[in-house]
Amino acid sequence: LDASLFEVPAGYEVTDMKAQMAGLSEEMEKAKADCEAKNGKGSEKCTMQGEAGGDSTAKVTPKDAAKKALRGLFKKP
Repeated sequence: LDASLFEVPAGYEVTDMKAQMAGLSEEMEKAKADCEAKNGKGSEKCTMQGEAGGDSTAKVTPKDAAKKALRGLFKKP
């Protein structure tokens, strides 16, 4: 077999998913804090709303938010 078969492809990058998720969590907390600063603590505008069946009262859990943020990341192009 040709040695080039065992070389790392050009442009290949390793991504630390743990660091990515930590950064996402920090961004979400900052966005919520900014919203509460503008609209008051506990404002309904600052809660994440669900999309399930168009029900605007369904709360999205942090796990659901992470899934939505990562949607498509691991799909083939």
